[in-house]
Amino acid sequence: MNKILLLALFLGVVLFAQSKLPQILTTAPGTVFFEGDALEFTQAADLGVLDYTVENWRGKILQKGTWSDPKKPLVLDALPCGYYILRAGTEVRSFCVVYPESKRHFTAEEKRDSILALGLVQNQIALPGWFQCPWYEGNT
Repeated sequence: MNKILLLALFLGVVLFAQSKLPQILTTAPGTVFFEGDALEFTQAADLGVLDYTVENWRGKILQKGTWSDPKKPLVLDALPCGYYILRAGTEVRSFCVVYPESKRHFTAEEKRDSILALGLVQNQIALPGWFQCPWYEGNT
């Protein structure tokens, strides 16, 4: 009896955890695409036909349409470097487009002040209210 209860609990936990996993996937590591890459997304499970929008970081809708075949990838139109949000049905997936290494010809000063670099630092190492970061020079 205890084994059956434990198995049922385990299956419940597994199903709950799977429901929290992203349902919109991409092969781009960390959902970071290089400029010029195909912006391709797939459904982890068949979510059905979905209306979608792509917004920039300010919420402006840049693309919209219908993902009519859940078995086929959704390929978005090319986007310039920046941060974006894909909304498909009730699913939300953020992603960004960055320059490939071959196009990164910034001076040291430009790299330090790049909004993209600041965004990546914010995303990777910053914590709310933590200003001990060695790169933080105060609000300028």
